[in-house]
Amino acid sequence: MAYSGATIEDQAVKDFMNLKFGKDSDFMLLGMSSDFATIQTKHIEPRDENASNAEKWEKLRAMMPQDEALFAVFPFSYQVKEGGQRGKLMMISWVPNGCKLKQKMVLASSKVYLKRKLEGVAEESVQASDMGDLDYKDILKDISRGLAVGV
Repeated sequence: MAYSGATIEDQAVKDFMNLKFGKDSDFMLLGMSSDFATIQTKHIEPRDENASNAEKWEKLRAMMPQDEALFAVFPFSYQVKEGGQRGKLMMISWVPNGCKLKQKMVLASSKVYLKRKLEGVAEESVQASDMGDLDYKDILKDISRGLAVGV
């Protein structure tokens, strides 16, 4: 195991690269294998060209389980007040209170390793344990440093 946490499956890295460079998915969820040894792709959300970034974010929130820790990668895009489009590839660490202690520990110890393997995710990431931590406007304000339209 790397960094005393879980390693990431090669397929999960490939899925991440498809999300990063492709146009066929909106976000991905990464979870641990049943033996806590590897991080693997749990879900890839197909691209919805008609959905806004906020709608995609709400779809991601709805998929967060209350009894399982996981990572999510979300390409967050927003308009800045001066004009123009910005974006960040956000990593979310989802650690709900209802998950097992071992999941919490392995997820926490795997985060640095995972961020190194997923080149291009934003340096700042979101740490969440309940839905209140995943409020769209709060996240938008934080990642845009208050420069986004609508914050």
